[in-house]
Amino acid sequence: MSAINYRGLNIPFVSFGNVTSDDLFAPKEQAIFDFYEANKCRYNRALDIGANIGVHTMLMLKQRWTVHAFEPDPVHFEMLKNNVASITIITNRVKSRPMFNYFMRSCMAVSDHAGRETFVRVKGNTTGSHLKGDKEPYGELEEFEVKVVSLTVNWRNSRSRSLTAARYSIGRTLPRSTARATRRGFC
Repeated sequence: MSAINYRGLNIPFVSFGNVTSDDLFAPKEQAIFDFYEANKCRYNRALDIGANIGVHTMLMLKQRWTVHAFEPDPVHFEMLKNNVASITIITNRVKSRPMFNYFMRSCMAVSDHAGRETFVRVKGNTTGSHLKGDKEPYGELEEFEVKVVSLTVNWRNSRSRSLTAARYSIGRTLPRSTARATRRGFC
């Protein structure tokens, strides 16, 4: 097993079926990674929903953002925890282990309702796994129950809206990639 070492991350090579961890560094992802770096002083908190093995989580932590990562697949969740535990963050010229007070993680799905749902693991591409009914599945599948949390986001003027509504608002008013981050007033 070889490792990817990109942007200071040492990610073990992982096969997700027909997709590998190399694909997590595709050009469209690079644009999002650039966004994190360019806006490290503009944001300070983020949700990583469907965090997979934690590439985005780790890059946001490296910007010193507080990150809450949600990943419902227990296999990916274990890799996420191990990957985050392996990074070092340099603060004031001192290397430190992950700032665990800046990192929260939950092995659960996020939806517009709370409870328990059937999770569909797409064995040929586990990055395409989803809650049952959210996508048209393909190939060999595995189903199991997962905990689902419903998030509310305080958005402008302290009005509480569902995450779906907040995503819609963010997507319409700001670049799509900002849906992972919340505004910060200072650096």
